[in-house]
Amino acid sequence: MLLLFQLVGGLVLAMAVHEAGHALAAWRHGLVLQEVRLGIGRAWAGVRVGAVVVSLGRVPIAVSIRFQGTDLTAGDRASIAAGGPVATAVLGALVFLAAYLGHSPHPWYFLSAVIGLGAWGELLPVFPLDGYRVVAACREASGR
Repeated sequence: MLLLFQLVGGLVLAMAVHEAGHALAAWRHGLVLQEVRLGIGRAWAGVRVGAVVVSLGRVPIAVSIRFQGTDLTAGDRASIAAGGPVATAVLGALVFLAAYLGHSPHPWYFLSAVIGLGAWGELLPVFPLDGYRVVAACREASGR
């Protein structure tokens, strides 16, 4: 049972780090964070934390963020889309390194592999994944 809690907690952490990577990249391009939604679908509950609304969606399987501001170049959109997978890959590497250096049990290696594969999976050029957004922004920048 402890293993299940570790894996679920690790995946929730990976989703939070992924979205934080997008938020950091967007902040570097001058966008303002408006909402963080835990789950998909219409929000059924929420609370305002400063200027940001944190809400719960109907189906708790994903995390999404919304920004204010739209004057972005294609390169800006590509770097914001890539920010999430890059942050997730760094987290996976850190979990692996901590497990290796701490001589941790097997589940931590498994968790690092799941997080790392998730980061690479997000870069697949398939809608609605981040890879699709990166490719679309690069195609737009090249005029195709």
